[in-house]
Amino acid sequence: MLSLSTPSKKLKVVLLLLLTINFLITPSCNNGDDNPSPTTVKEKVQGKWNVLSVNLKSYENNELVYEETMDDYTPGDFTVEFTKTQIKITNEGFSYSYPVDYSSTNDTFEFNDDENGIHAKGSVTFNGDQMTWGITEEWVEDGVNMKDVTTIIMEKI
Repeated sequence: MLSLSTPSKKLKVVLLLLLTINFLITPSCNNGDDNPSPTTVKEKVQGKWNVLSVNLKSYENNELVYEETMDDYTPGDFTVEFTKTQIKITNEGFSYSYPVDYSSTNDTFEFNDDENGIHAKGSVTFNGDQMTWGITEEWVEDGVNMKDVTTIIMEKI
């Protein structure tokens, strides 16, 4: 007589086999394994961007002394390309490259040009396919605290 309370060895083997096959053929719940969303600033900024507008502000001892906004750029004329090791800025046929360090925090990075005395911090925010890049440079000149704040709005190419 067959007992209903304990499954037979054959039934156990069949159930184990079915469960194993099910795990092997069922896709994982983790979506996007092939193309994960960028999570670090280094990953998010990678690539080439068209500059849409630039806002420049200059301060002396925390007082605004100059401001200008430029927003009449033709796509492709003014671009910024972020690579793993540098930022390449191209404007009106001239290119400038700066080494970059993305290790600061999640949304900031530093870039430097010792030859020209540039030591700047950049932070970024994203809105769809547009990025706002804020750059701050600070220094002291003849006892005056100087600061330039540049805000660049770009669109991914």
